[in-house]
Amino acid sequence: MPSRRSVLSTCGLALAGLGGCVEGPTGGAESDTVSPTPPPTATDSPVDVSTPRVRDAVVGHDSPDSMTARDPEGWFVLASVRANESDDQPQRAGAFSLALDDRPVSAVDPRTLTRYRVDGFGTPYRRDDPDGWVAFEVSAEAGVSTAEVRVGPHRWPLPDSVVSRLNEPTPRWSLDVSFPDRLVTGERFEVTVTARNTSTVPGTFCGALNVAELRYAYYPYPFAESAAPDETATVTHSDSVPEGATHPSFYLRTQAGSESRSYEVRDSEQ
Repeated sequence: MPSRRSVLSTCGLALAGLGGCVEGPTGGAESDTVSPTPPPTATDSPVDVSTPRVRDAVVGHDSPDSMTARDPEGWFVLASVRANESDDQPQRAGAFSLALDDRPVSAVDPRTLTRYRVDGFGTPYRRDDPDGWVAFEVSAEAGVSTAEVRVGPHRWPLPDSVVSRLNEPTPRWSLDVSFPDRLVTGERFEVTVTARNTSTVPGTFCGALNVAELRYAYYPYPFAESAAPDETATVTHSDSVPEGATHPSFYLRTQAGSESRSYEVRDSEQ
């Protein structure tokens, strides 16, 4: 069975394969800037909408120090928003809608998606922080021919690649996690996360491994890895146990499930 592998760094958030969740479900950017119809001048439109992307899950901060994965019933559509200097600037994300064949879908309340940031998009749009994102939840296999972001009288049609993705089923995953049997001061260890795409469409397996009381009080390592149907995606977190660590824990959060493990560190002489 084919597989793809990523290795999480122990320094910062360096990660092979992070671009998959940032760029799109198949590992590539799904669209460029979209053009309003009719194209407004800077004074006509209070905001610019660009880079719409489709996600079957997103990774975001549920606290300042931890991250989790959120998955919808179908798809998330996220778009970047940049506000122009205008008195008509929308107050909040709720002013936006996504029209599917002229049927409006309200924007997701950002607080239900993530309390802080979405990986690859930053913070949600609001008037006092006008460069952010808006999100919409769309049923899988939506059966639509057109889609456009709307705010007031302004329209931003989405590219055909985004619309066709909404008409597909969402990927499904089986999850297998291998934690170390024990942790010993000074010795290296690995946490290996393997997911198999059990669906008929490509997707991106993404999530975060939150590590507590090892090198830091709490530190998240986000990951993303694209996988074709029946392909496996493998992510490995490798580190060593530093002096002074006594009771570290691991909290895995993915769209395929969550697992955790806690340890009492042994001395190397034991």
